[in-house]
Amino acid sequence: MKPLILRAPLLLVLFALLLIQGCKDKEDEVIQPEIKTEEIIANSPSSALLQGNIINKGKYPILDYGFVINSTSDVSLTSGYKLSMGRDAAVGKYSKEALGLQSFVTNKSNAMLYAKAYIANEKGTVFGQLVSVKLPSTTTQGISPNAGKAGEIITITGSFYTSNPNDVQVTFGNRTAKQIEVSPNKIVVEVPSAIDLGYYYATRQVPVVLRLKDETFNVSSTFKVLPTITDFSPKSGHAGTIVLISGDNFIYNSYYGTARVFFGQKEVSTITNGSYELRVTVPTGLTTEKVPISVLIDGVTTVLPEEFTLLPHSITSVSPAAGLQGSSFTIYGSGFPLTYPYSSSVSVTVGDVPATISYVSFNQINATVPPGAYIGNNDVAVTVGTHTVKAQQQYDVIAPAVTSFSPASAGLSKEITIYGTFQPGNTYPVYFGTVAANSHVATATYIKVMVPLNAPVGPTQLAVQFGNQRVYTSEDFTVLEPKITSFTPGIGPAGTTVTLNVANFTPYYYTAARFGSAAAQVVSYSGSTMVVKVPSGIVGTVKISVLHSGRTITSTEDFVVTE
Repeated sequence: MKPLILRAPLLLVLFALLLIQGCKDKEDEVIQPEIKTEEIIANSPSSALLQGNIINKGKYPILDYGFVINSTSDVSLTSGYKLSMGRDAAVGKYSKEALGLQSFVTNKSNAMLYAKAYIANEKGTVFGQLVSVKLPSTTTQGISPNAGKAGEIITITGSFYTSNPNDVQVTFGNRTAKQIEVSPNKIVVEVPSAIDLGYYYATRQVPVVLRLKDETFNVSSTFKVLPTITDFSPKSGHAGTIVLISGDNFIYNSYYGTARVFFGQKEVSTITNGSYELRVTVPTGLTTEKVPISVLIDGVTTVLPEEFTLLPHSITSVSPAAGLQGSSFTIYGSGFPLTYPYSSSVSVTVGDVPATISYVSFNQINATVPPGAYIGNNDVAVTVGTHTVKAQQQYDVIAPAVTSFSPASAGLSKEITIYGTFQPGNTYPVYFGTVAANSHVATATYIKVMVPLNAPVGPTQLAVQFGNQRVYTSEDFTVLEPKITSFTPGIGPAGTTVTLNVANFTPYYYTAARFGSAAAQVVSYSGSTMVVKVPSGIVGTVKISVLHSGRTITSTEDFVVTE
């Protein structure tokens, strides 16, 4: 029986030990912290409010508590981002705002945020359940209006989740816009000035880009920059003056015809450009002293507030101061129009007679004294548009005159000199009876001319043509009769070379010779001789003749052709 008495106490001891261990385990369960992840509230693409709940803190001191977050469901101390709230944990609900979430969110268009609440003591870390939320996306809904001038108000709508101007930048092309208002659903800016249209000059449609924190949004790719035209300078000038039309955000391109400029009703034909100015030339032919300037772009006409004043041109001198009708002269000054044909924009009169204009530059006009101009002193006037200006000096129209000639007689193609009053460098028709030849030398006191080959032989009156006036000599000039004075030898068979001595005409390569009716070969010629050969097929006594410019010159002596 003794063994049985010993075994009972042992069983009691074992039972007691087991009971103590069970109580200890139950006690440990009570003293471990308990925590719950309540909710994530997404406030913006970059921020969220995390909420947790400490059910009990357990037995041991709390070393840390807070949240662990990640962009994926793998949330732990080693794979997430810990947002610690320190040691001061209290039973109950707590929250913390998570900021800068976009820095680790990879898929911004479908961004997810995962989180677990945690609490830690010396025994370890306890996590709440995994909670997730989809983060909202920043979006742009539209821009209104989608066109505007510098300084006009533009509104961009959308979901922006900020009211901080420092988070926002809006650019039009290459220029940053001035901010007027920034709110979660609306951004208001001014269209900037000095936009570089560059590549967009043809359509003036530039991209509008919104930069919100670290994101970039293309709000519009077709925002049309409307030009602003404000002023021009100078306010007055001559035709041909360069005028600068100033403004903002416009550019000219001749191919697309994006800008047209008018002075009154007259369109400017030449335009140069920049992004902030147009350079135009005051056109000729304006009919009023004051004209409005207007600019037409995309069917919209802008009339500048002031009118341009057309200044009269000026004349400083006329050179030479005297000359014949038909003589050239130059008017010097400034403000003359630079267009062709000249007659459409400028006119010159000598006295009351219009002069022919041959050249015009800004400070020079070349003209010709008109036929019919008054002989004597004449006013010289230049008319451009509405302004007529007279030169201070007068132009002396000299009467044409022929005083003498030398020699008194000459043969065909011989040179004679006619003395009188002439315009140096001009060409004058000289009449020998009814046959005309042009002078080849002209000075102020004489001209030189060749007796024409078809001039009538004998005395004839000379006349010089000055414009529409013909001036005759007081004495006759004698055209000497061309003739064959002699030849040698006087006899010979076919093939014989015969030298003809001639007078009062000059043989040329188109001069022909005959023995009787047979044509002879002309070997050579000079001013006073011709060398010919006796043709074959003739025998006997014949006359030698020379045919020159329709004139037949026959020898007085006979040539004997032998067999």
